[in-house]
Amino acid sequence: MFLSLVRATPATPGAAAGMGVAGLAAGNALGPLLFGVTAQSVSLRAAWTGAAIMAALAAMLLRMARSRVS
Repeated sequence: MFLSLVRATPATPGAAAGMGVAGLAAGNALGPLLFGVTAQSVSLRAAWTGAAIMAALAAMLLRMARSRVS
């Protein structure tokens, strides 16, 4: 992941790596919390559906970012 971030922004590799780490940290902190709250207050199906939607959105964002860099 860091290699792709640095290749995308060779002029500012530290900033790119920092943003990548910040995104990972936010996802690692909020993902399980939101999944648990949704599973407990709504249903497991809703929690897994939300996780699938978030994964699909992440994939689309990565595809869009890749096309902008290429």
